[in-house]
Amino acid sequence: FSARRQAPGAGSSALPSLSPDGRTLAFVRSRNAIAGAIHVVGVTPGLEPEGEPIPLTPNRPGLSRPVFTPDGERLVYAEGGGGWTSSPSLMSISASPGGDATPRRVLGGDGGESPSLSRVGSLVFVRPITDLNVWRLSMENGRPGHAAPLVTSTRSDGGPSFSTDGKRIAFSSDRSGSAQLWTALPDGSRQVRLTSMTTGNTSGGHFSPDGRRIVYVSNPDGDMDLFLTTPNGREPTRLTRDPAHDSAPSWSRDGASVYFASDRDGGFQVWKTALEPGAVPVRVTRGGGFSSRESDDGRTLYFARQAEDGGWSVWQMPSAGGDETLLVPRLAWHWFFDVTAAGVYY
Repeated sequence: FSARRQAPGAGSSALPSLSPDGRTLAFVRSRNAIAGAIHVVGVTPGLEPEGEPIPLTPNRPGLSRPVFTPDGERLVYAEGGGGWTSSPSLMSISASPGGDATPRRVLGGDGGESPSLSRVGSLVFVRPITDLNVWRLSMENGRPGHAAPLVTSTRSDGGPSFSTDGKRIAFSSDRSGSAQLWTALPDGSRQVRLTSMTTGNTSGGHFSPDGRRIVYVSNPDGDMDLFLTTPNGREPTRLTRDPAHDSAPSWSRDGASVYFASDRDGGFQVWKTALEPGAVPVRVTRGGGFSSRESDDGRTLYFARQAEDGGWSVWQMPSAGGDETLLVPRLAWHWFFDVTAAGVYY
């Protein structure tokens, strides 16, 4: 199936699978960086497309290659795999556009991805095991001291962020069955779940400078968007609603707006939005950008940029706009830096 036949504005098409009779092609069409939908299209004996592709599923994160059952009646696929969520699941759906359009969980397939079916219907799949914990490294006379576990479970606990006053920690965890936002005291005690999003991935919690709000990302509709909540977990406010991948939120130092990364204009750039629902985001960077941090005085924005070879670096620019200049030529990953009054840690 040729990409040139896609509708204008559509994402890439990949992960094809041919039906047992060779007359139907199933594949994943990506909507943005993480979300996509399974499509089917009829093909000729020479594998030329017949008609237009038809979506079978809504846009969901981390879809695997769909595989046909031996009779060609259904498709089995993984949702939330590839590291996009910590709790992928095997799903099944009718391979016919006119069939049952309700995805069903495959019994015993929780936590599974990369399915494969034999000609007699035997199913094999991968079940990744992730036990990630939050650690705390003490500083003694300006030098690193003893590292000790702070937030632990048998599941994935990560993405910790301190409140400005140092009295609360926000982190993400899938210990409740899905990735949600949690809070704890600085010693790791009083761990409380903050969100109950019906989604595959909720993460990126950051306290506002005054500690009264928390910005985070989640994908209730398949696409990552920005949300606001409070430390007591009141009903979240949605800040963005766009068929794009909005991620890596951070606060301006005055607490009046939020920076974030988005591919809504194509490649990832740093954007900025006010805190009112429906506010129109403003693009900040021009040459590419992802994770960002504003300086203590609010005058400079530091951000990570990815090069063509896949490597990352740290750049800086005036917060009000201006030239973008290189600061750190090599960075291990886009979120591996932070900005303090003392300088930039990376």
